[in-house]
Amino acid sequence: MFRTTYVDKYTGIEEFDTKTIAKKYLLGRFWIDLLATIPFDTIALISGGSSTALQLFGILKLIRIARLSRIISYMNVKEDVKITLKLTKLIFFLIMYLHILGCTWHWIVQEDEEWIPPLDYVFVTSTFFEQSVSYKYWMSLYHAVLMLTGNDIGPRNNTFQTIFVAVFVTIGALLNAYIFGELVVLVSVINEKNSQFVKKLDICNTAMKNQGISKQLQSEVIGYLTYTRSLLNSQQELETFLSLVSPSLKQKIIKHIFSEALKDNPIFKNRPWLINSLTLRLATKIYQPEEEVVRQGENTTDVYFIAKGGCEVSIQDANNQKEIVNTLEAGNLFGEVAVLND
Repeated sequence: MFRTTYVDKYTGIEEFDTKTIAKKYLLGRFWIDLLATIPFDTIALISGGSSTALQLFGILKLIRIARLSRIISYMNVKEDVKITLKLTKLIFFLIMYLHILGCTWHWIVQEDEEWIPPLDYVFVTSTFFEQSVSYKYWMSLYHAVLMLTGNDIGPRNNTFQTIFVAVFVTIGALLNAYIFGELVVLVSVINEKNSQFVKKLDICNTAMKNQGISKQLQSEVIGYLTYTRSLLNSQQELETFLSLVSPSLKQKIIKHIFSEALKDNPIFKNRPWLINSLTLRLATKIYQPEEEVVRQGENTTDVYFIAKGGCEVSIQDANNQKEIVNTLEAGNLFGEVAVLND
């Protein structure tokens, strides 16, 4: 961790200086991490009587997992992947909370040996303390779930048990609202794009059925919409992304997008200075399959450079018949003749 970079929350700049990183770490999470590395389980086995208290220090290791939120936010992956990771993290924390709460409750009632699980109320007695470790664990976990959801687990005439249950039923209500609220938000975000696409498909299906379009043509339309879905999402994401960054960063991003394609072009090959000058004047645009970029006879003042994909060049004769005369690939350009000829 002494060499793990971090992003300054005030400037937004990633810090690489090792001395600054070490100073921040020593003043922050260092001592927690130090305690988390000590093998308390081994020490507990050797020490004997105070083993339970020492074993509780092992919970400090869970604090490391709390950094997952920061790691996920800086991961260079798609939003869907981040949301899935956040969901996994929430579920993991919920399971760990229930596990720790169940184990703690078992430790409390094991010391008192007064507790009667609510399921045994009818018998006025319980064989809970004579059961196997597995049975005790799952019963304690079950009652931890009850505390999370605000149910009564029957603390006995013991002040500490009553206080413990009251406190953790309250905490459980807050956690219940937070965790499940987060789950609903994340799941809704995951389903948002799918729901929008399904609505579009429903509109298309209804329109095609009303017009009596053949099933084969309907299948082609649905195939086209499914194919272009990711392309439309990419276009929207790129436009939103470029609108969020500064002009200087936007130029660097555009340079990155086009430089790989332009350097293989015979005109710009071995001329990095020309590529740098040109990319400062470029703008990005994504076209759909079969979409016309420039129509024959149309006046244009733009030159187009293909960064990804390709396009076909066709001409229309006097009989309105189209003929494909060329196919352009990434790195090619077109439209320069119209600009030169004004």
